[in-house]
Amino acid sequence: MKNIINIIWLTLLITTSCKDFLDEKPRKGLVIPEDLDQLSSLLLKETESLQDPMWGEISTDDYYLSEEDFAAKEENFRNAYSWAENNVFGKETVNDWLLHYRFIYYCNTVIEKLKEITPTNSEKAKWDRLMGEALFYRGKFHYDIAIIWANAYSNTKENITLGIPLRLNTNFNEISFRSSLNDTYSQILSDLEMSKQYLPETSFHVTRPSKLASRAMLSRIYLSMGNYEKSLAEALACLKVKSDIIDFNKINGGLAYPIPAFNNEIILHSYMLISLRNIYVNKDIIASFKDGDLRKSIFFSSDVSLKTNFKGSYYGRATLFSGLAVNEVYLTAAECSARIGNEDEAKYFLKKLIENRYKEGTIPAIEKMDKKELILFILSERRKELIFRGTRWGDVKRLNNENYAITMKREVGNFILPPNSPKFNLPIPQSIIDLSGISQNPR
Repeated sequence: MKNIINIIWLTLLITTSCKDFLDEKPRKGLVIPEDLDQLSSLLLKETESLQDPMWGEISTDDYYLSEEDFAAKEENFRNAYSWAENNVFGKETVNDWLLHYRFIYYCNTVIEKLKEITPTNSEKAKWDRLMGEALFYRGKFHYDIAIIWANAYSNTKENITLGIPLRLNTNFNEISFRSSLNDTYSQILSDLEMSKQYLPETSFHVTRPSKLASRAMLSRIYLSMGNYEKSLAEALACLKVKSDIIDFNKINGGLAYPIPAFNNEIILHSYMLISLRNIYVNKDIIASFKDGDLRKSIFFSSDVSLKTNFKGSYYGRATLFSGLAVNEVYLTAAECSARIGNEDEAKYFLKKLIENRYKEGTIPAIEKMDKKELILFILSERRKELIFRGTRWGDVKRLNNENYAITMKREVGNFILPPNSPKFNLPIPQSIIDLSGISQNPR
């Protein structure tokens, strides 16, 4: 493992094209991982492989801070929370952008080295799994960056619309540039589709990717692109293998963290490192949980000042779960079915979820809803069910792309983010712009 860590410094070069910076030569004795065990170790870095970017979630409107708590937050948090005009990340050099591209470098290292290894019969399953995992993570991490730092995908946008830099090899001398949005999503989909050729159907633990995880991720991405047919197809393929849903009637809402970690709904475990201390849920969201909705007591608790805290993470404690799970797949299947005109199928998938979220006798009547009513109800259930799961930022971007005109507001501070504002694309950290010279997002 010590030898493997020696390559980490190289990853700091992946976003730069500055000549002086690249004049530094690799130091003597640099050891690159060569065998399957060493390559596996690169993909087992829990703090990076399981850690999702948090700045999209920090920028959402599901919570608020008091004036005192806002003033006490770090500058980058305050900037993201208030949708500031200036450089959100200040002079910070370690951020989601850098950490994700660093792990993409690990993935590229694994992919390139695996192509040089001819596995024995006994090694073939491990070789396949590692190739599948590297392709999965490279596709997923590029998408995680794109959903925060690039426009929502649209078939109507010209190919010149900027996406993100695509890093597909370990050549740190290769100049970085922002690919088009179309090319960005084409590469993301290609990696995830290809990962299915190598991954096992299910993994030995939900902290490792599988075909199931690839399908769930593809379903999420196709939904974000407005490709409802393909999103539905991937969702259905997921549900054929795994359809477990937790019955919230059997959950003790009085516990500090009622939902256990690694529960039966989880397809792929990951998380965001956001502290929930002094973060309060917006009152309009709390009001949307009607009588009989079990999530109100399982997801939330109130302090002595009657401010509402979130406690419903699938992590089993204060850390925010942001991975892939069956409940999201059901919601995606319901929405996509409704959008392509299969209302009966949409109601079937939706009922699978809500029957396990409401007390008996209080389940909302959806049988007579028309297509428009049904889609709006599914979207309201999606916001409630997936609160603090890292999906809200991308959902608002793609819905505003479809003229839903969602305005984000803060209860404290009078901060407003209008629909389709350029601020929905976070500014690329200035440290990255200074090194690489790539185009900055307008604010």
